[in-house]
Amino acid sequence: MVDLIGRLSNPRRPFVESSVAGDADGLPVADEAPVRRVRPRHQRLEPCQVAELLKGYEAGQRLDALMATFGISKDTVLRHVDRAGMPKRSESRGWSDVDLGVASTMYGEGASLAVIGELFGIGSTTVWNRLRAAGVPLRSRPGWENR
Repeated sequence: MVDLIGRLSNPRRPFVESSVAGDADGLPVADEAPVRRVRPRHQRLEPCQVAELLKGYEAGQRLDALMATFGISKDTVLRHVDRAGMPKRSESRGWSDVDLGVASTMYGEGASLAVIGELFGIGSTTVWNRLRAAGVPLRSRPGWENR
């Protein structure tokens, strides 16, 4: 006789010994029928909800707040924005020519990326990316001249 109770890898349900006739070996049997897993239902927004979502996005509400309000994912929010032909915030938050001129002048005069970022309310990496994209020659980091 082989004892399998407690030795099964990853059992799906707890097993109990059956007292049903014909189970004389004492082998374990499932105590209940298999349970079907129900997939979560996707949230579909009504047209008025989509309009409200887009209005909130345009007003500058945070994505996580919109996601929680409407019970949808970030991808769904951005798909609605894309379908409406609205620019994504990352695309619309670039610098104007005046801002780029100010930032490149400051950088050319020796200001750090962090100082420029504080002025515009963005991170130093974002400043570096925007200056590089605009073709502004960037200084190497201190101590990195020979690398």
